[in-house]
Amino acid sequence: MTYFLAYSFLWLSAALSLCVKNTRGVSVLFYCAVSFLFYMASFLRWDVGTDWDGYYRFYGKLDNFDFVTQQGWWEPAYAFIAYFSNALGNGFTFFLFLISTMVAFGKLLIVRWVPGTALFVLLLFSVNFYDVFFVRQNVSAVFISVSLLFFIEKKYAGFLIFTLVATLFHYGALLVSLMGVGIAVFRAQKNVLKIFLSGVVIPIALVCAALIVKQKYGVYLAEKASDASKEGNFIRNFLKCFYWYAILFLSGKVSSLYDRQKDIFFLVYLIISLSLLGSLVSDVFTRLIIYVYPLIALIVSTAIVRSKVSKRSLYWQSLLVFIFAGLPLNFYMLISGYSDLYIPYETIWSNK
Repeated sequence: MTYFLAYSFLWLSAALSLCVKNTRGVSVLFYCAVSFLFYMASFLRWDVGTDWDGYYRFYGKLDNFDFVTQQGWWEPAYAFIAYFSNALGNGFTFFLFLISTMVAFGKLLIVRWVPGTALFVLLLFSVNFYDVFFVRQNVSAVFISVSLLFFIEKKYAGFLIFTLVATLFHYGALLVSLMGVGIAVFRAQKNVLKIFLSGVVIPIALVCAALIVKQKYGVYLAEKASDASKEGNFIRNFLKCFYWYAILFLSGKVSSLYDRQKDIFFLVYLIISLSLLGSLVSDVFTRLIIYVYPLIALIVSTAIVRSKVSKRSLYWQSLLVFIFAGLPLNFYMLISGYSDLYIPYETIWSNK
């Protein structure tokens, strides 16, 4: 019930923000208040959320952990912060606090671009609970989004720093970064260079992708699922990708994107396509789309607020239907599919 009350509030807030003349000050106040509540919920939780057991067990074994030789499946940034928190004698809640603070900071850097914060929050809450139950890839997704926005602003030092941080949290972020830069360069250059990029850069990116997938998910890829299971998962992923294709298409129709923003737009399209096609091979590839959820939220919320078409336009009305009817369904599927992991929401006080 708590989740649905929170969702209803966000849904109504986003709808009202489109009906009532909204000022930047009100948007900022709303964002700060709601984000602070979710920020608190993300580190005061206990024994709730995806992968809780694995993360908690890893933290409990850090007394005998050799950071250099026994890192294993845990990427360097996550392992180091966990080791640092544990070495200070702090519990798992303090570690969650450190990561939550980093994620909140990353979102603050993204929200600078967002004129419609209520819709931005609704979109992210619909797909990943606004990172309340973050895992390593969620953290990486926030920072790779920040890095690509810095790249658009031609702030290359920030781009490199945040790409490094994102990659150290989840190696797949490097692939997204390479693809984002590749798209920007590809669109900016003449045909001769495009041919070179197609023949050299793209194959290199694909090889990097293959190595990353093999290193991270080799065990999962080796597992054989039944044909019925694969078919069902592909259909679900196809419907999800089709939904985001439609959302992005309509967003592009109602709002004029700046030339540099088109690079992000094409990157999101490409990641969704790779997620869809890759799911024919393994369900692992469906996780690719997680990297661009913050960018999707940014594109859609910006398009709605800065719409250049009449509100009677078929594109405008269709986009609103997809958002305000489709997102609740997406949220319901998110929470019902793993209800045992999310319900009930427990806190550190519940554990005592």
